[in-house]
Amino acid sequence: MSDDRAYLRFPHLHGELLCFAAEDDLWVAPLVPEGYRPERAWRVTVDRTRIGHPRFSPDGRHIAYTSWRSLDPEIHLAPVDGGPSRRLTYWGSTDARVCGWSPDGDILAVSSHNQPFSYYSWAYTVPTDGSPGGRMPWGPVSDIAVADLDGQRRTLLLSGTPPHEPASWKRYRGGAMGRLWLHGERLLPHLGGHIEAPLFVTTPVGEHGGARIAFLSDHEGIGNLYSCLPDGTDLRRHTDHDEFYARNASSDGRRVVYQCAGELWVVDDLSPDARPRRIDVRLGGPRTGRRPYQVPAAHHVDGLSVDETGRASAVTVRGSLYWLTHRDGPARTIADTPGVRVRLPEMLGSSGQVAYVTDADGEDAVEVAYLPRASGDRAPRRLASGVLGRVEELVSDPDGERLAIASNDGRLLLLDLTEEPGVTSLSLPETTPGSLPDDSGTVPDTGDAAKDDNDDKDDKDGDDKEPEEAEAGADAPDTPADSAEPARSAGSAGSAGEPVGSAASADPADSGSAADSSDAGSGRVTELIRSVNGPVRDLAFSPDGAWLTWSHPGIGRSLRSIKMARISGTGAGVVVDVTNGRFEDENPVFTRDGRYLAFLSWRGFDPVYDVHTGDLSFPLGCRPYLVPLSSATPSPFALLPDGRPAGGGMDPADEEAGAGDGTVTVEVEGLPDRVTPFPVTASKYSALQPVAGGGLVWLRWPISGALGETFANPSDPSPRPRWSTTTSPRPARPNSSATSTGSRSAATAPGWSSSTRASCGPCPPPSRATPTRPSTSICGASCTR
Repeated sequence: MSDDRAYLRFPHLHGELLCFAAEDDLWVAPLVPEGYRPERAWRVTVDRTRIGHPRFSPDGRHIAYTSWRSLDPEIHLAPVDGGPSRRLTYWGSTDARVCGWSPDGDILAVSSHNQPFSYYSWAYTVPTDGSPGGRMPWGPVSDIAVADLDGQRRTLLLSGTPPHEPASWKRYRGGAMGRLWLHGERLLPHLGGHIEAPLFVTTPVGEHGGARIAFLSDHEGIGNLYSCLPDGTDLRRHTDHDEFYARNASSDGRRVVYQCAGELWVVDDLSPDARPRRIDVRLGGPRTGRRPYQVPAAHHVDGLSVDETGRASAVTVRGSLYWLTHRDGPARTIADTPGVRVRLPEMLGSSGQVAYVTDADGEDAVEVAYLPRASGDRAPRRLASGVLGRVEELVSDPDGERLAIASNDGRLLLLDLTEEPGVTSLSLPETTPGSLPDDSGTVPDTGDAAKDDNDDKDDKDGDDKEPEEAEAGADAPDTPADSAEPARSAGSAGSAGEPVGSAASADPADSGSAADSSDAGSGRVTELIRSVNGPVRDLAFSPDGAWLTWSHPGIGRSLRSIKMARISGTGAGVVVDVTNGRFEDENPVFTRDGRYLAFLSWRGFDPVYDVHTGDLSFPLGCRPYLVPLSSATPSPFALLPDGRPAGGGMDPADEEAGAGDGTVTVEVEGLPDRVTPFPVTASKYSALQPVAGGGLVWLRWPISGALGETFANPSDPSPRPRWSTTTSPRPARPNSSATSTGSRSAATAPGWSSSTRASCGPCPPPSRATPTRPSTSICGASCTR
C-alpha cells in the first residue's frame, strides 16, 4: 500500500524494479525486502492520459506500454532511465494492447487492426526499430505468451473472452468465459469460470523443467491466482482474496505480480506453500488526481421547487440544497452536510418551509426546514426515518400540511406535517383482512355499510377533534347515479395483514394514531395503496387538497392507469379508477378551478408508413385527455344538440358564487366514460401542468431520428420541445367588442384557445413581454423572444 493511498494498477517486474500505472502515467520504483521502507518512485511518462499494460523488455532497459495519447490505443516504447517515448504502431483500432515480449526481443500485442469486428483481435509481433512487424497465425485471440520449454518454443493463447475483464462480468457463466490453449491443446476445459492473464512461470522444483501455467480465474466465486502443469493437471490456488478480484497479473518468468483493490501484490514462487505479500510503494510529487476543482453547478442540478411568489427556488446540486433567487440575490445554503445526500425538494405552500428527502440516518427520511431568513436559522425537523423505503417521488398539498410519497416498493404514503401533537387531517376507514383492496384499489363486497368519518376541517373555531373510526369490516354501498359524492365501491387500500389506512410512525412504539403520538416531530405515515407491479408515479393534489391522483402501474411492461383518492373530508380513503389500465396513462393533474382532471395517454394506434421500405410504425401515439369530474360539467369539446348557450349557465360550477374557487366535486358514476381527448395533433407530449384560470400547459417534442440527422444543425442534435398552452375550459362568454376574423383553427374548440412557442431547452417558457420589459426566461439566459 502506498503511503499516500494512490490507486496503483498494471504492475510488472524485472529484477529489482517494479513498473506500474498511477495518475494516468507510468512509474518505476525499486523493490525492497519486506519490512523495509520503500524508496521513492519516479515517473517515466508525463502524458496525463489513459495508460495500461506496461512490460519490461528482457534486458530491462525499455518498457513497452499501451497509451491513449492519440485517442486510440497504440503501442509505445519508453526508456527506463529517462527520455522521450516512441510510438511504434498506427493501427487505429480500439483494443490494441501489449501482452509481453517474445524470446527474440519483439513486443507481443493483440489488436483488431483490419478486422471487420472489434472482437476479432489477432496477435502481432511488433519490432522495436519501427518496422511494421507481422500478424501471427493463431487466429482471433485475446492474450498470448511465448516461452522456450525443454528446448522447444511454446505458445500460450487465450481466446473466447468478453471485451472487458472478469471483474466487470462477475458471476457470468456463459460461453465467453475464455478458453486456454497451449500450442494447440486446450487446457482446463471444465473449469467453469473466467480465465484471464495466462503466464509462463518457472518454479524452483517440479516436473517439466519446473514450468507451470499461471492465470487468473473466478470459478470459485472471486478472482484469484491459480496455476497448473502444462498438461492441465495439478491445479493450485495461490491467493485467497474474498472481497475484491485479483486483476492484471503479469510475470517476469519467476514471480507473479498483480493488483487487488488498488494495491500491488506479489507471489514470489508457485510452490504449494507460497503466499502473496503486499508491495509498499512511495510516490513522489503532488496527487493531482485528488486535487479539488470547481464543478459547474448548472450541470449537476438534481431537482428544484419554485415558491409561490416565483422569485426563488429550492435547488439541489450534487446532494446539497440551496435557496436560489431568480434575479438579483445570493444563493444561500439550506442543507449541506458532508456525507449526507438530500434530494426531491418540495415547497410547502406559503408556510416558508421546504421538505426534502435525506439519508442522514442511512435510510430515507423527510426533513422539513425553514427557508433562510435574516432573523436566524431554525433547526430542521426529521420525520418518518426508516419507514418510507426508497422514496421515488414527493409532492405537497397546496396548504403544505401533508406530503404524498411514492416508494420504490409500490407503496403510496401520506405524511402528516402538522407540528401540533394530536392533530390529524386524515382518517381512513378500517376494513377486515378479508376486505383488503387488491392492486386495482377495489374492495370486495361484504354486505355491511360503512360509516362516514367526521371532517375536522369544518371546525371553524380551531378545536382539534379526532375523526371517528369506521367500524371494522365496513364496505362501500352502491353508487347512486345522481350522487355528486364519491362512491365507496372503490375502497381505501392497505397492505395485507393490517388495517387499511393504518399509520406507521417513525417511533416503533407508536400504535398508529396521530393522537397517541406525543412527539410533534415524529410525523404520521399512512399507507394509501400498494402496487405489486412497480412504484406509482406522477402524484398530484387537487387545488383544495382533498383529492390525490397518480399514475398506477398495471400488468405488462408499460400499461398504467389513472387513479384518484379522497384523503380528507367525508368519504376519506376512497380510491377511484379514472381509467381502466388498457393503455399507458400518465402525468395526471387537476385544473386550478377544480372542475377537470387532465392526463397524458399513449393510446393512439394510427400507423405511419416508412418512406424507404414501406414498413408500418407508431411514432405518433400520445395526446392530452380531459375528464370532467362532474357529469353536470359539460365537456368543452363536445357538440351540444341545442347549441352552446351564449352566456354559459349549463355548468353549476359556472355560477358567480362558486366559480373557480378550486373546490373539487367528483361524481364517480360514469367517470371513465367522460374521458375526452384534446383536439390536438397526436405526437410526443410531456410535462403537463395546470396554470391559473383553469388552463393547461405541456411540452410537445419533435419526432426525430435516432442518429440526429433530421435536425437543421447536425452539430446540435438535441431535440428542443415546443411549449403549448391552453386557456380555461369554461365556455367563453361573448365579447361585444370582438369581430369575426374568419375560420377558427382546427386545434381549438369553443371556449378554448391554444398557442405554441419554442422552448429554449432546459429553461421554462418565456414570460410575456410588456411595453416596459422584454420577454425573458426564468433561467436568466439570453433567450429573449
